[in-house]
Amino acid sequence: MSEAAAHLTPFLALLRHARAVAAAPGQQDSERELSPRGRAEFEALVLQLGQGGFACDLILHSPWKRAAQTAEILSRLCSSAPRAHEGLCLPPSSSTGRALLEQALRGARDARLVLVGHDPWISEIAGALGACDLGAIECGELLQFRADPLGAWNLVLRTRPG
Repeated sequence: MSEAAAHLTPFLALLRHARAVAAAPGQQDSERELSPRGRAEFEALVLQLGQGGFACDLILHSPWKRAAQTAEILSRLCSSAPRAHEGLCLPPSSSTGRALLEQALRGARDARLVLVGHDPWISEIAGALGACDLGAIECGELLQFRADPLGAWNLVLRTRPG
């Protein structure tokens, strides 16, 4: 397969939001923003990914502020605007989380899809795809999976800021 064709191959990528500021007293966790360091590290990673030919068709992100900001930075490599999905801030075992994962798994067989969320949700989804021994997933870390002909999902890229 040519390098150009490989970049068009459908995939499902899981992305933990970039590093965020600590919560201020009384601040809702959902309102935490990216830290300047987290933003700079993730912008550098997106630049590196773009230089390597990474591109996506759709980004779904948690509606929480830090995930939305991370998705906005990654959207430089996407052919459409990022969209919020409540299922990415709910446990994957919830009905909304399960429906999102089922939709994502079907969609990623024909498109390049990125889900931006939080830990432990991203770790749980990676485990459901068969990547159970990853250890901690860092802020700003991206895991890219591709489906094989038998329907199994294989981890093909793991990259993190810094």
